[in-house]
Amino acid sequence: MSGDSNRSDDSKRSDDSVREVTQLNTGNQAMPDSKSWQQLIEVLIADDHPLVSETIRAVVARQSDMSVIAAVGDGTDAVALLDKYQPDIVIMDINMPQMDGIKATRLIREKSASTHIIMFSNHRNATLVQQAIKAGASGYVLKQFALSDIPDAIRTVMSGKMFFSEEIPANYYSNSE
Repeated sequence: MSGDSNRSDDSKRSDDSVREVTQLNTGNQAMPDSKSWQQLIEVLIADDHPLVSETIRAVVARQSDMSVIAAVGDGTDAVALLDKYQPDIVIMDINMPQMDGIKATRLIREKSASTHIIMFSNHRNATLVQQAIKAGASGYVLKQFALSDIPDAIRTVMSGKMFFSEEIPANYYSNSE
């Protein structure tokens, strides 16, 4: 982005998102002692509903091995902040303004093979699950099971395996892998 004084609406939106990131990046996690120290799993949240983002942030913040490094409201900002934050995991909503989660997932996977994406949706739909996998998602969590599934999904995906909420039938994703 150039330093022009004539800024577009997109750059203003990105500035607002960065402010939101600053507010959410103040987790209250204590650093583990040096004997047990290991690198935290860094998570970026992309969801256009602030209450949902805050809930995910709270769930992740309770985990001693995870940290939320950024939260944004759409796929465009998730892709734009990839280079700056280099997250291990992106928790990605499917339906968002500007750029949906499927397209953002595809772009993130093109830019960073090491960043894993877990789709996060209200929709238990075979087509969406298959599109998410084809775009490069490593998991699919239903929003109504966020409290129980998010920590397990993050750890599973970080171990190199795929994760799907139990309520998603295996035939939705077994033919897509």
